[in-house]
Amino acid sequence: MEFSELLINCCEKVGCTNVELSKASGVDASLISRLKNGSRTLSAKSETLRKICDGFLLLKKEKNLIDIPDDLYNKFSVLLDNNSKKETEKFKTFSENFNYFIEQLNIPNNHLAKYFSVDPSLVSRIRSGKRKPADMDEFITIFSDYLKKYFFNDNNIEFYLREFELSRDELSIDNFHNKLSDRLIKKTLQKDTSIIHFLDKLNDFDLEEYIAAIKFNDIHIPKVPFSLPKNKYYCGFEEMRTGTVDFLKMVATSKKVGAITIFSDFTIEKLSEDVNFSKKWMFGLAMIIKRGNHINQVHYLDRPFKEIMLGLEAWIPLYMTGQISPYYMKCKTNQVFCHLLFSAPDIASLSGEAIAGFENEGRYLLSNRKKDMQFYEKRSQRILEKASPLMEIYKKENEKQYYEKQKGNAEKSGNRKNILSSPTLYTIPDALLKSMLSKSTLSTSVKEKILKQTDLLKQRMEIVLDKDFITDILPILSKEEFYKEPLKLQLTDIFEHSDITYSYNEYLLHIEAMENYKNNHKNYNYMVSSDRGFKNIQIFIHEGLSVTVAKSNSPNIIFVIKHKQLCEAFENMEILVRDEKQ
Repeated sequence: MEFSELLINCCEKVGCTNVELSKASGVDASLISRLKNGSRTLSAKSETLRKICDGFLLLKKEKNLIDIPDDLYNKFSVLLDNNSKKETEKFKTFSENFNYFIEQLNIPNNHLAKYFSVDPSLVSRIRSGKRKPADMDEFITIFSDYLKKYFFNDNNIEFYLREFELSRDELSIDNFHNKLSDRLIKKTLQKDTSIIHFLDKLNDFDLEEYIAAIKFNDIHIPKVPFSLPKNKYYCGFEEMRTGTVDFLKMVATSKKVGAITIFSDFTIEKLSEDVNFSKKWMFGLAMIIKRGNHINQVHYLDRPFKEIMLGLEAWIPLYMTGQISPYYMKCKTNQVFCHLLFSAPDIASLSGEAIAGFENEGRYLLSNRKKDMQFYEKRSQRILEKASPLMEIYKKENEKQYYEKQKGNAEKSGNRKNILSSPTLYTIPDALLKSMLSKSTLSTSVKEKILKQTDLLKQRMEIVLDKDFITDILPILSKEEFYKEPLKLQLTDIFEHSDITYSYNEYLLHIEAMENYKNNHKNYNYMVSSDRGFKNIQIFIHEGLSVTVAKSNSPNIIFVIKHKQLCEAFENMEILVRDEKQ
């Protein structure tokens, strides 16, 4: 039963009007009217509720009624409390599903907020479950209209059919709103694990094992350059794949080394239909990298989130080399035409296009004529100017640039959330760190570097904590859990892969120091995760700005992700936590 129904029922039993109940309770008659029609409700502990119940009991006494129970306030409170729990669960389901649709359809927060005529931060809070729409039905209607206007197309129909569990002939623009409403409110979300799967793969990846598995060091690069006519046309999708392989061969066998730009906005389904081609593609890129070239890869990300993550997973091995600079285009580029542009200055260029949906009618030109190469090199530079960095990649070779960026980021506002496997260096006592380093076999210069960078890290955190919040999420292990797999000192973002393992006593000292750090810094907090997390990676989330994923070994490499939807996905990633006192 709804609160309004019980209120109407009591009014009927007492035989009173809104005005009569208002006089008896002291509650405005217009509010009573809104409570009865369901446009307003009360909390279980509301003083207004108590006044209304007292008013009913007063009328009961005046009219000498026996059908109204004396514990009326308790009945209303229990009903409201139960309804509140149901409403909370309903909104939780809605916010999770709403966030899921935004992620999977790759919808920019600011674009959706503009359509709703609200601030983007409100959309973010609704996605995270921190804010409830004033009118849920109206909110869903506007969201439905937005999806029908911008995202009801061939690229997304399969997604809707899967989510609504419909066949193609069962879904139409007319019934879309009802199907969406049911999906958002009634269906509990199956947790999307694409981010977790990506992190698992990154955590377990070992570059040396991968190199051995694909026999990278045995790759034979012919000494004689691969030759073709000065220019060659390829027609249709099959021939385009052939042209792509020919381009890779020309670059891999050339004696010239430089920066290669690769851009294509053909959908991933089209590009991955041929498994044999996919293998040739990745092998060709490996050959280019082995030759010493750098690749500027402009990714096409206007597709469902799960597909984005699967695409990035495939690039992990190449990212690990440090010879890839990934970019993405913020705007849609293939609504009418699909494009392809590969440019290797002074070696070759491959360029072409097709009408979207008719990719098999496209035409592509592979050329090593000087005039063509200069034209397409300039065009590729213009693409890079319009593209945004998908992520910055740092290895030991460019650690100085990373430290400079970290120094600048400390001044930028935004709360931080860190998902860790062990306590951070900014909470470790100097004496404990020096003691642990003294027992290691590291050189004196490396020990000094670690001490210096730890000191700089502590200084940066003081700057952050002066204005923003930092929350560390990490496991705190029992003695039994610790000895199953002892933890290592976290040197991930100092670019020193060295296995400095805690003794259990040292580990407890660092945990104690972390508690002291919390007590001495009002803007710092830590939460205890329910599992051990990722052994080889740490995740540092700077809300609204970037996400840093630092891998500690094989190789020690750091990815600073800037793509807005990817960052939001990390920010909304669910990490189970428990009370640290348990």
